[in-house]
Amino acid sequence: MEGLSRCLFVRMVGFLILLPLVQCCLVGWTIGRDPQGLHLAISNEEANCGFDLPVMSGALLDSMSSSALDCAAPSAFSCRLQRILAKKTFVQDSYSGVEDAMQAVQRGRAWGAVHFGPNFTHGIMQRIYDGRSASEDVLDMSTADIWMDMSSKDNLKFLKFGLSTRPKN
Repeated sequence: MEGLSRCLFVRMVGFLILLPLVQCCLVGWTIGRDPQGLHLAISNEEANCGFDLPVMSGALLDSMSSSALDCAAPSAFSCRLQRILAKKTFVQDSYSGVEDAMQAVQRGRAWGAVHFGPNFTHGIMQRIYDGRSASEDVLDMSTADIWMDMSSKDNLKFLKFGLSTRPKN
């Protein structure tokens, strides 16, 4: 009888120590990492950004037109921001308009939508030039609009962090 109780004691101690250890390892292995490949719906009315173009450092953009830019020019800040997002783990899906990008988020095809207006770079440069005395129109032009799916707290935190930090180089 003593051998049986000793065997049960060893089994129970092994079970009580090993089971939580295995559970911790499984949880860390399955859901303990940052999400990869989250889709972002990008609506860029300023430029058609191709990522095969080299990133150039540009001078002040005094003579920029407000129409759609070609990203081969060393200019469009929206393209530069898209290149930064491309260096992260986001998958960018381009949409022709804001409504299409927002519908993609509503239908679950993307976790967030980013919109750059037609005068984004011009607005940024004007905002830098004017400083604190920039008008409301300039502030609106120089703002990138972001909408995010709020259904998953973990993905929301990851998106907020990823959109607000620089990529590691």
